[in-house]
Order: sequence, then structure tokens, then C-alpha cells
Amino acid sequence: MNLSFVEEYLPPIIKEMIDVMGLELTEKLVENFGGTTFNFSNGNVYYQRLKEKLGENNAARFYHYFQCEKIYIPQCKRALQELKKFRFYRDFCYLTDTEGKSARIAMIELCPKYKISDRYGWKIISSMRHHSPQGDLFAR
Repeated sequence: MNLSFVEEYLPPIIKEMIDVMGLELTEKLVENFGGTTFNFSNGNVYYQRLKEKLGENNAARFYHYFQCEKIYIPQCKRALQELKKFRFYRDFCYLTDTEGKSARIAMIELCPKYKISDRYGWKIISSMRHHSPQGDLFAR
């Protein structure tokens, strides 16, 4: 997934984590531990918490990469919000363009999934369509 639309909202440590561990795993880490300082050198306490939330293999990857470091994990609220809007729009386009569902049916399916109101969903659709690159209608 191209992260250029949220990159400006990501702190350097999060960009590094995404490069090393991938977006999905980093997002899970931020959702579970965002806003806290994580001491990767204290194996027993912190590693156990990582393991509980991310699974054994993923915890081992984080621990191995950041060993002996104390890292503040930002909450990344703005970036997560923008990512959620992008995913909502992507899913909306899939349902309407690929599956042929009406926009209203797509809203009924997606708003509960993303825990947003349909009014906010329509705002997302409107703003994303407004900012989507579109070819010139009369270009030759």
C-alpha cells in the first residue's frame, strides 16, 4: 500500500518500524501501545506484553530489532485517521464499482464496520473524490 497520503503525519520512528516490520504490524503496535514508552531491553515485562498483543513471532521480531532501546511509541492519531478514511473510500469504491452495489447499500455495510456515521462517510467520499486525480474531460 502506498503511504504517501499519510507519510507527512508519521514520526521517523514509525516510518522505521513500517520499513522493518510492515504497516499492518506497526499499526497493531501503535493501536496497542501508542502513547507509551517501551523498554525493549527489559525482556520479561515488556516482551510478555508484546507477545500477548502481537503474537510470539512478531514480538520476537520487534524485540530483536529494537533490543536494548527505550522507545516512545507515538499515538499517530492523525495518520490512523487518514488511513481509516482511505480504507473506507477504497472499500466503498470496491463495493460500488466492482461489485455493482448502490452507494447507499455500500454505506449501510461500511459505516458499522468502520464505526462511523453515514454523514461522516458521505463527507469522506466527497472529499476523496474531490482530491482524486482525474483526467481532463476534453483532452485529445
